[in-house]
Amino acid sequence: MKLYVEGGGDNRSLQAPARRAFKSLFERAGLEGRLPAVIACGGRAEAFREFPKAMARGEHAALLVDSEEAVEEGSTAADHLARRDRWRDLGANERVHLMVQVMRHGS
Repeated sequence: MKLYVEGGGDNRSLQAPARRAFKSLFERAGLEGRLPAVIACGGRAEAFREFPKAMARGEHAALLVDSEEAVEEGSTAADHLARRDRWRDLGANERVHLMVQVMRHGS
């Protein structure tokens, strides 16, 4: 499995820490031995460009990008991206995932 992720910067030296952080997250989630290969794509648009290419090559791939805004109740991630960004042909809904809109620390 390859996970195409928004974030990590525009070059390999910036993307390496993002890949390590995701690896640590997945290991802590109990996925050791089943870790996806994280492809840190830098910008959101780049992640969107690379994900369909991977699908066309027959790779087992998934996409993870920021939601950018609240997702309408009952809407899938693919529906949200089609509505908000006009991103189409993302494949199966279970391959498209969104990061949270806002994270708050403390109260």
